[in-house]
Amino acid sequence: DTPPGVDEGAGTLTFTVSLSNPSAFPIGVCYIDVPGTATPLLDYTPVAPGGPCLPPFNTVSFAAGVTSQPIVVPILEDAWDEADEVFGMNLTGPAPGSSPVGPGVIAGTGTILDNDATPQITLSDPIAAVAETGGPTLTFTATLDVASSFPVTVDCATQDGTALAGEDYVGGSAAPCFTFAPGTTGPQTINVLVLDDTMWEPTNPQTFNLNLSNPVNATIFDGLATGTINDDELQPTMSINSVTQSEGTTPMTFTVTLTG
Repeated sequence: DTPPGVDEGAGTLTFTVSLSNPSAFPIGVCYIDVPGTATPLLDYTPVAPGGPCLPPFNTVSFAAGVTSQPIVVPILEDAWDEADEVFGMNLTGPAPGSSPVGPGVIAGTGTILDNDATPQITLSDPIAAVAETGGPTLTFTATLDVASSFPVTVDCATQDGTALAGEDYVGGSAAPCFTFAPGTTGPQTINVLVLDDTMWEPTNPQTFNLNLSNPVNATIFDGLATGTINDDELQPTMSINSVTQSEGTTPMTFTVTLTG
């Protein structure tokens, strides 16, 4: 028969082989597993290798009068988030020297239920602050805590803080921003260009955020990271000139100057 689905951490999946009625003679039946979406040695332990069907390999045996026997298949645990998977178990005919059991191939289906949590995405701050000079980039990094059998994507967008998009950095959004192929956990990176200017800015350093949103096949564990920009201009200094002119003429004009 087709057993109910079992959790991949359950250890085993049991098929039940039944006779329509008891027999006065011992009966042996050959069986073989058939991979489906479940993969042998990754999701379950296959039965003994194919070839001659000889007890106790690939054979389920019924003593006289017995009508039900199990085929127990070990199920293997993994850490991937994946869809439920199936494989087949076929009865291919009587074992050598056994009484006939009827014609054709009789098939059952085993279902392995995934028990792994959906991956979580973590966005990390750039390793260090950068100076605005020369137009450097700030690198943001995203990782998954575990691999998935599905592709994982997430969108992102910048958010002004004391640093302003278009003045201090090139802001924007991307959909998707990070993409993880099945089986990978990263790291995935994105670079944000920092803009140079010639103005001293009293708030130093300046910061902006990168925010994650709309994850697909994952959840967001930490979706906010901060980029830091160090201003490279010196604070301006002020000077005033001296003026000499004859009395009784136009008013004196003094000029106050900033260095930058």
